Amino acid sequence: MINIVLASFILYFVWNESTTKCLIGVFCYATFHFFYSIFSLGSYSDLVMMHTGSGDLVVRLTGIIFILLILSQLIVRLYKQAFSDRKVDIYFVIVMSLAFIGFVIHPTLKTALQIQNFFSIVAMLMLLWLMYVGLKVDSEKLNVRPRQLYILNVIASVSLLIAFYEVFFQLSWARSEFDGQVLYRASSFLFNPNLLGMWCAIVILGLSFLFHNNDKSLCKKSILLGIAIVSGSLYLSGSRSFIYLLILTLILPLPLIRGQRLLRLLTPVLILIFTFVAVNSMSNFMVTRSDIITKNGWNSVAIVGERILNAPLDIVQYIKSDKSDKSDKSDKSDKSVNIAIEGRFKGGYRDSGILVLFDDTGWLGLLAVIWLGWVFIFWASKVYWIKKDAASAYALTALIFCVTTGVSMRYQVFPVWVFIAIVLSPCLALWRSVLLKVEKNDSIK
Repeated sequence: MINIVLASFILYFVWNESTTKCLIGVFCYATFHFFYSIFSLGSYSDLVMMHTGSGDLVVRLTGIIFILLILSQLIVRLYKQAFSDRKVDIYFVIVMSLAFIGFVIHPTLKTALQIQNFFSIVAMLMLLWLMYVGLKVDSEKLNVRPRQLYILNVIASVSLLIAFYEVFFQLSWARSEFDGQVLYRASSFLFNPNLLGMWCAIVILGLSFLFHNNDKSLCKKSILLGIAIVSGSLYLSGSRSFIYLLILTLILPLPLIRGQRLLRLLTPVLILIFTFVAVNSMSNFMVTRSDIITKNGWNSVAIVGERILNAPLDIVQYIKSDKSDKSDKSDKSDKSVNIAIEGRFKGGYRDSGILVLFDDTGWLGLLAVIWLGWVFIFWASKVYWIKKDAASAYALTALIFCVTTGVSMRYQVFPVWVFIAIVLSPCLALWRSVLLKVEKNDSIK
């Protein structure tokens, strides 16, 4: 019922409105799609049942209908301009056609999951394509207003409170063994810890761009406060892959941004690291100062940080044990690392989006998507070489973030592919607007 009300509310406000509002609306729905899951925190059996069943049927149907309505509304509004940039349009048609052919001719039994995976890829490409066309037609920049920033901080605060409640009171669904203790990881209102980690990483990356962008209408203190709040949720998610990927993507654009002092450039990543250190230090301190009841809660918070810190060493140990003696791997390295690595890249239910794409569409579909990715990288690099500003630097970084996410996470799952399309669509609009102007100027000359 919550999802039906949420979807109806968003559709009411974005229907026949600008693509920017539509993009924000889709992001909001993807964010709160699993909000109903927080009402099961009081019962672990209900949590397990909900997660093993991949959510309520009504919720899934609501999500499907919502996306179909958004796509149809964009098609109706933009069909006259859909082929105004022939190069991009042809690329998307070719990639989706090759993916379809690959899916049809690939010699595997077409299961319901594979069919769902294929349609998710097509929907991601369609949403990215239509959002790009809409942003280009509207000629509207994605300017963030102060009120929107305040709302985001409120949402981030709610996410942090739910995440802390899950871990501190040991109610989270995601729990495993670490160093002889039970590890509790927060999902907040995003269904699982890795999805929460992805959402936090995207928000922090966007806030970091706003901080480095020359927009004087936004309060920099509010931006930094938002980074700190979301960093708290990211810590409690314990999503090691997105934590280290975010640190990398926050550092990558810094050498590319011109005209800003080193301390200002490093501020977002320093806020992230400081928040992690502060939360872990405070929880360890409270462990020694609390009674037995609260001591267990603070200890659960501290363990999450220890696991994050140990991740690089565990990966090195995994590689060493893999080369030396596979039979001794479970004793030499953290079992959770073995599960995380092998679960992503090995077995029939691996989580790597690229490998799942190969399993579903074969080499034809995989190479088509990889080729489109290389086209995007070429455009992003060329635009940065022309502009050399914060927007072009972060657009290139966002592309790297999305590609890396596809390698390590199954982006065929809703709402992962929605987040990727939303992140890349304004980047694509930036690249093509700059390149079309260059091509126009060259033709005049």
